Amino acid sequence: MKPGFSEKKNNTPIADLVIPYSNYTEVTFKDYPVCSKLRDVKVRAYNYSLPITLDPNIYSDDEGYYIAWERCCRNDDIDNIKDAYNASMVLYMEFPSLKKYPQYSSPEFSLTQSEYICLDKDFTFKLNATDTDNDQLNYKIVTPINGYNNLDNYSDLVQSGPYPLVQWLSGFSENEAIPGTPSLIINSTTGEIKVKASETGLFVFSIECTELRNGIKIGLTRLDFQFPVVDCSLAPPAPLIKYNNVVMPDIEHCATGDALLETDNDPTWFFQWQKDGVNIPNATSSTLATNQEGIYKVIKSYNSVCAKEIESADVKLTICERDLQLYIPTAFSPNKDGLNDELEIFGKSVDTFIFVIYNRWGEIVFESNTLNTKWNGGWKNDLTQPLPMGQYNYVVIASFSNGEKFERRDMVSLLR
Repeated sequence: MKPGFSEKKNNTPIADLVIPYSNYTEVTFKDYPVCSKLRDVKVRAYNYSLPITLDPNIYSDDEGYYIAWERCCRNDDIDNIKDAYNASMVLYMEFPSLKKYPQYSSPEFSLTQSEYICLDKDFTFKLNATDTDNDQLNYKIVTPINGYNNLDNYSDLVQSGPYPLVQWLSGFSENEAIPGTPSLIINSTTGEIKVKASETGLFVFSIECTELRNGIKIGLTRLDFQFPVVDCSLAPPAPLIKYNNVVMPDIEHCATGDALLETDNDPTWFFQWQKDGVNIPNATSSTLATNQEGIYKVIKSYNSVCAKEIESADVKLTICERDLQLYIPTAFSPNKDGLNDELEIFGKSVDTFIFVIYNRWGEIVFESNTLNTKWNGGWKNDLTQPLPMGQYNYVVIASFSNGEKFERRDMVSLLR
């Protein structure tokens, strides 16, 4: 991968890089992979990595700089731009003078799953961008960059801008990248995109994320997106949730161990369990064992036929009060508003206790062997080193006064 740095003022090249390839992973489609196969679209995430240091004395121009990387070519069956297979794509990011803004970081996007869109069905997708500098992020849909590479003029070296844009096919534009009612739109503040697509196809568009600090633009990142729209109108019969083989809207679980929720076991169906409206990771079988109170539902679709998913009715699960127990919150928000600013575990009759929290790289960010120690969201509980919002894995191992053992491995959400 060979990106290049250039000045924004006059597009003068500053430096070229060679970033070594590390590895790639196959990116799975969210929910029902069989629907994505209607377009035979495969997605891979390629990882390139190189630590570098930029000299503020060199990158000091007040108009800022950009880094870009270009590659030919796009998928030949894209349905909303002209000559797609002969068009290149450009990854592009602007950043400010490092002398004027010595503390600067570009936004980080957590895009771990790919998505498809069902025809005539409301669809939402949130970018989940975070910025460690707490700069304001604004979003808008823009025309993708084309670049200078094509089948007749290919180079692995990036050229400086300004860059040409792709040409939309008739009937498509920034405001109509995916036709529908509504057509594709984005919330400029949250980065959530919405569409109710009215035709099938493979559609590409770009999202521009602008960084503002004290009302002044200091950075910009452009991301290309590609979504297949497929017809998944076939719907299976609605699933039923059973507890002790009985369908009931309210469940009170008083027995020792997890509550077992079940739905009809059929190998032709794909399942996804949700708690409080959020997908439970890896909960894709016909049963769910849980010891957490909440509102549960199961969503199902055929696993070999592209079909519209259908939801069960909500089921409320309540866990009976027991003398020996631990309560572990699922989220907290260390934003100094006085509400849930610290993560605290509550328990009764606890003799021994170990609590360890990890970040996504497996590093320990907090550990304690007493119930009284709370996590404030900082690295090793240091508030001067606040950790970014996201989900953190944890392990709790405890024993109670009667000798009963307790162990849980789960995730907690840090919100800001």
